[in-house]
Amino acid sequence: MLEKNVVDLVQDTDSMQRVFLAIKGDPSPALSRVLSYLSTFEDQALKVKKTQRNLSNREALMAKDNSNRQEAKELMRLIDDLKNSSLRTDPELSQLEIRRAKLEKELENVKATIDRRKSTLAQIPDAIKQKK
Repeated sequence: MLEKNVVDLVQDTDSMQRVFLAIKGDPSPALSRVLSYLSTFEDQALKVKKTQRNLSNREALMAKDNSNRQEAKELMRLIDDLKNSSLRTDPELSQLEIRRAKLEKELENVKATIDRRKSTLAQIPDAIKQKK
């Protein structure tokens, strides 16, 4: 057991604890020193297991985050497509929008012409008075 890799020992503390409990009497000083590290290995084993769980959870969260980002991008693309689709799917609507803009401009021109004519007509009485 003493020749095992430290990582294997950390992951296999239960078997080390069984060996420790199976020893009866006074162990040699070298064995006592080695076995005294058992509690450290147990603490490290818990930390290793917790870290492995955290890594597993982190990877799952990162995968979920990437999935959410991709879904958000797809939703934004869909929203943009829907905004622009009304003009593509109904060409008559876009023609009507163009016609409305032209008519609004023509209406402004007609209003300006009417205002000029009214102004001209309003000046006629003054012009007649001046001629008299």
